Amino acid sequence: MIQSRGVFPSLYTDRGNHYWHTPEAGGKVDKTNPTQFGRALRQLGYLADEYLPAFNEEFSSLSPGRKSVFVPWCGCDLEEILCEQHERVVNNDNCISFQSLILQIPEDDYRYHYVKTKVRVLRHIDGKLSLFHGPRKLASYDAGGMLLMEAQKKVA
Repeated sequence: MIQSRGVFPSLYTDRGNHYWHTPEAGGKVDKTNPTQFGRALRQLGYLADEYLPAFNEEFSSLSPGRKSVFVPWCGCDLEEILCEQHERVVNNDNCISFQSLILQIPEDDYRYHYVKTKVRVLRHIDGKLSLFHGPRKLASYDAGGMLLMEAQKKVA
């Protein structure tokens, strides 16, 4: 929906545990410990800085027509935001453990190895996995942890 219609201007939810961490039942929401959903919203969070002031200025009076309030999405790949993200430290064998899988990091032209570096594992909606070091995608894997060929491209 975000790619086709844009970023939604607001979202109303209940206090479900997939939206918010609440340390005590009925207590305040822990805003310093976001869920995967909260992390994705934070990454889409340019709304408060850019969108909200423009929205308030434009809609503080009655709308002259029936325009959509959705903001066109012009950011990065949504599959890298709307997924689970987990941090791991690379083991001495240049592999990481993710749940019951061992993911081998393939050779690349940027580093000899990634031992002891922090990487991000993204589990996408379709179950596939991606491995990132900073903004650089290191590899893609199927849901069973098998390396996918598209991620093995070498830099010429």
